[in-house]
Amino acid sequence: MQFRAVCASILIVGAALAPAGCRAVAPGVGGPRGQTREPVAPAHMGAEVGAIKQTAPSSAKGGGEAAPPPTSPPMKRQALLSIRKAQIAVHAYGSPGPTVLVMAGVHGDEPAGVQVAREFEKLLQTLPASSLTNRVVMMPLVNPDGYSRRTRTNAHGIDVNRNFPTKDFGQGGKDRYYGGEIASSEPETRSVEQVVAQYRPWLIISLHAPMQCVNYDGPAKQESEQLANLCGLPVKKDIGYQTPGSMGRYYGVERGLKVVTLELPGRVTRSGRYCSALAHVVGVTVPRGVNTSGVPVRRIVVSTQQNLLLAYSDTGRLVRAYRVCTGRTNCTPVGSFRVVGKSWLPSGTPLGTRWMPIDRRNRRTGRQYGIHGTDDPGSVGRQESRGCIRLANQDVERLYEVTPVGATVTIVDDRIAPSTWLEQIGTPDITRAFGSAPGLSAVIPGGSRGDRGCCDG
Repeated sequence: MQFRAVCASILIVGAALAPAGCRAVAPGVGGPRGQTREPVAPAHMGAEVGAIKQTAPSSAKGGGEAAPPPTSPPMKRQALLSIRKAQIAVHAYGSPGPTVLVMAGVHGDEPAGVQVAREFEKLLQTLPASSLTNRVVMMPLVNPDGYSRRTRTNAHGIDVNRNFPTKDFGQGGKDRYYGGEIASSEPETRSVEQVVAQYRPWLIISLHAPMQCVNYDGPAKQESEQLANLCGLPVKKDIGYQTPGSMGRYYGVERGLKVVTLELPGRVTRSGRYCSALAHVVGVTVPRGVNTSGVPVRRIVVSTQQNLLLAYSDTGRLVRAYRVCTGRTNCTPVGSFRVVGKSWLPSGTPLGTRWMPIDRRNRRTGRQYGIHGTDDPGSVGRQESRGCIRLANQDVERLYEVTPVGATVTIVDDRIAPSTWLEQIGTPDITRAFGSAPGLSAVIPGGSRGDRGCCDG
């Protein structure tokens, strides 16, 4: 009896000293292999993740029903970390309530999904909460380490989409689909699990490439058919091979959530159609006049003196306007040219993230002129380039999206009064195309003049 009393005392003291948030683990469950564990939230997410756990049944007299879980607080911005401490951004749009999770970049060698997710998020940023019938949670880049190296796997060489704790976890081989030794071992996987645990989405849409189809898991046939019809893609319930440890199997097949995988082409030149389709499926009402269709740009006019770029559709409507950097000492070539190519560039290069060469080379060096981004955003609005036309990276990415190879580029050394340019920029056409016209208020006409010279491209 005394021994039992001592044991009971030890248990009581241990319970009192246990830190908040810890939970008991049944004997035999512990151990590194086969362990089923609850994702550990970072310190800045602990309150939110803990707040939505199911509460225990009430023991109050006359009770007995489980208390409803409290709603997760609205969170506009949060960040999780990858293996190499890169942020895994999570942004929520709309009011708390029924939620749709849209994610991309699970595989780092599929930039098309990241591109469309980012464009879709830009659309969400322009809309009031009243335009959303569902709260939309965005994870535009789940695997930033793989994305920076253009590899399918994360920095540990593990396929994040094979690392979820499914019943068939570990049945894959040690190839490019290798899911690791322990389920949920990767911070990218746990980040997805934490976001799903916090927001409890009724629908998950994951963007991949390049299979060009719509696949679904769980009871998501209706949503997948709707998305496929809007995107002009076929629906494929079976993609032809097993996916042990995948997110779709874990949440769709085993947990009954609606999971839709949108497989995009390997390269997306116009994301407007996909953004419009996503908006329709997730319940976003786009006000009339907001440009989601990605109106093709047929003609670009650049003023080397005003440091402005105006983009026109094939009907002559002004649809884009950006502040740019042109050549120092007026070395940007003047005349009518055409876009002859389009290339993505890795982040951190002097040419920014996009490159669109034109059919004109520097006569002295042979270097090609073109339109590109920059690693020096402070130069935009001035004459500091070596002849090319620089835009802020976010601007060149938008322009790249809607400008086809063959588009006309007219570069003028103009003497138009600044007021005329501002009048053109303020036309109803561009207001309708951009809504609130982000960035246009920063356009400052004017620029330094100098002797025309010949600089490197």
